Amino acid sequence: MTLRVAGLVAVLWPALGAAEEAPAAEHAADPAPAASTESAGAHEEAAGGDHAEGAHHGPHAHHVALFAGATRTEHETAPSVGADYLFYLPVLDRRIGVGPLVDATFGEHLELVAGVAVAARAPIGLQLALGPIAVFVAGEHEFGGRLNLSFAFHLGEMFSVGPSVSADFLPHAMAYVFGVNGGIGF
Repeated sequence: MTLRVAGLVAVLWPALGAAEEAPAAEHAADPAPAASTESAGAHEEAAGGDHAEGAHHGPHAHHVALFAGATRTEHETAPSVGADYLFYLPVLDRRIGVGPLVDATFGEHLELVAGVAVAARAPIGLQLALGPIAVFVAGEHEFGGRLNLSFAFHLGEMFSVGPSVSADFLPHAMAYVFGVNGGIGF
């Protein structure tokens, strides 16, 4: 399954990136007013020379999200809540992010998950994240990994909401986490 997802992302990623670049190419064909190109600095030229008009300058560097959903294990399905923070690195148009995540599952025993995610997001809102996790249940702990696929519907400049599905790979079990993320970018 992991190889299928990775293969699908590898095939679709260039096409998804081309969808965002097409409007930029059209905008570049429009002549800019002479005054805006003469007085524009390097940052303003990179943003299309529209800095004074409040143009969007690309993806936000920081994103904080809350999660509500459920976690399915071999034995039960239980409600889950969580949070994550991602800092998108200033490379590749801020498409690569890294940050902490925490989850709590309220089943037979309280289960806490803490980890670090490395995420790659496509221009259309699709994001693939993975990273190591530590799971704490009833005084015991174990280490594993999480693979997450999510989609963000943007509501204005800062807010997003969308579905999220994760698979937690642990030494003696697997868990599936599914639900809705709501976040804010800044």
